Amino acid sequence: MLKVLKAGGALPSAAALAVLAVLAALALASPPALRAQEVRADLGEFKVSGGTVTRDGEPVGNAEVHPLEAGDLRAWSGLDDLATGGRPGLYLFGEDGVCVGYLPLEDAAELQDMIFSGDGRHFVMVTGSGARDDVSFAFYRREGLEKLGDAVGVRHEIRWAGDGRLVYTRIDDIREGGAFPGLGYGLRLSVAMFDADSPGETVLLQSDDTRDYRLAGLVPGRDAAVATELSVGSPRDWGEADRIVSRTVEVAIPDPE
Repeated sequence: MLKVLKAGGALPSAAALAVLAVLAALALASPPALRAQEVRADLGEFKVSGGTVTRDGEPVGNAEVHPLEAGDLRAWSGLDDLATGGRPGLYLFGEDGVCVGYLPLEDAAELQDMIFSGDGRHFVMVTGSGARDDVSFAFYRREGLEKLGDAVGVRHEIRWAGDGRLVYTRIDDIREGGAFPGLGYGLRLSVAMFDADSPGETVLLQSDDTRDYRLAGLVPGRDAAVATELSVGSPRDWGEADRIVSRTVEVAIPDPE
């Protein structure tokens, strides 16, 4: 059930650019397929020590180490082709600093973020361009590095709602005549939920010809999300920033199945 919390005014003025079909198709192109695999004997050469990734005891280039506390995991790093001898991708490290998991990527620079559930049983790999906010979400189970699903969404607009449920802004399609920051064309945006324990997506707030929805956060202590609804009187109005009206709405998050 959707609940209106407050109404806002029109959005600040911004240039509205028309969409080109070819550019739109390129913009929403999916990242390379990922092939999950658990640690192999030859991956044990990679370790984290003192905040540095090493390979056979030698520091690995400019690899950035991201500490974490998620189940048996204590750090992750995106390593490029040169650093790994032809095995670029996501490297996961356990309590003793040894590599305990690996997900290949054609280009490690695509790896933008990793978002882990509170119990460490699931995580989201965020990939895309560092210069744009349209990204890909890939949902994984930690055990066996099993891929559960994926979606195209908006950077930073994703939250764990409990250990097994994810709520996020989903990109549905190109919105002709609109404009999205940094892209120069519009996007149709909905708020959706992915249940990692019984994999499947549920749309909580669906976009249409005159409405978009963007996740703003979760309601503390309740199974509910807060979103920004953007609306116009006519589909032709998306190109006129002063005709786009914003308001805050609340929507319930379904219980796990």
